[in-house]
Amino acid sequence: MRNQHLRNHSTAFSPHRIAIAALVLCLAAAICLILTRPWTQTIPSLERCRENYSQEQAIQDGLIVVEDDVLLSGEKAWTDFFQKTKQEETAAVLVYQSFPEEENADTVKELRFDGAVYTLRYYDRNSAGEYTLTQKDYPYCTRSFYTIDDIPREYYILAREPDVEAYSCLSSPPQQDFDSGELDFFLTRAVSMDYTAKASYDVAFTDIDADGIEEKCCLGRGSTSGVFTFTVSIYEEGHDVPETSWTYRTDFFYLSFFRTEDGALQVQGITQPSPGRYEETHRFDMELQGGTLRLVEDAAVISPLSSADE
Repeated sequence: MRNQHLRNHSTAFSPHRIAIAALVLCLAAAICLILTRPWTQTIPSLERCRENYSQEQAIQDGLIVVEDDVLLSGEKAWTDFFQKTKQEETAAVLVYQSFPEEENADTVKELRFDGAVYTLRYYDRNSAGEYTLTQKDYPYCTRSFYTIDDIPREYYILAREPDVEAYSCLSSPPQQDFDSGELDFFLTRAVSMDYTAKASYDVAFTDIDADGIEEKCCLGRGSTSGVFTFTVSIYEEGHDVPETSWTYRTDFFYLSFFRTEDGALQVQGITQPSPGRYEETHRFDMELQGGTLRLVEDAAVISPLSSADE
């Protein structure tokens, strides 16, 4: 009887069963890792896009596609990239730029950020059809708006100085002189005049109404004078006019969006230092309740002055 009990005990912990249990545990751990790690988009290599690569293929592969100064696809991919780099997170994108009126003018540019430096790479092709790889490093990528010939545009500029704006480079005469290689107008797109106000501070994507679809959120300047106001505007995918826009009144802030570790989007306001007052950083959760977007920091709640829907 005792020997039978020992045989049963030995069978319960046989190497075969131990191996199966270990495999189950490994699969469970792998599934947990997949479900909890941040999602990242896989982009093709720059070398793959060097030759015989079409605009249609670029759209299919999820690249940012710009034709002349019209952004055809990839707005969220670019916005996510820019937001990550502002928070010193590593990221990479590919941009397919085409100029239909120019022969052999299509190009694919790769931009990577390692947490400190932006690295731009692209291939040039000479008249003999030979390719040469160009690579440049820049410490800054700036965002600004400027209007030329009554067309407002949004500019993302790779630069060696932190405060470079499109106006200082493109006005006549230029407000600043830059040597060749100090700047690269990496991405330029035409926008509406209303958008230059609604998105003057920042833009990011988040699922603001918890419907499973991410909307474009914009931080913009208010229309008041004498007091500081700003707006938060929500755009549905593919729409140029905001679905809703709220106006808020606060102390003066340097405004931007901030992404928390769990992926939530916050409004970040940094106060301007003054005599006897240090710089302060405030981060507000965005809570949509009954069609009204409230900004909440701890127990403090900022309700909007108005909504464009009212």
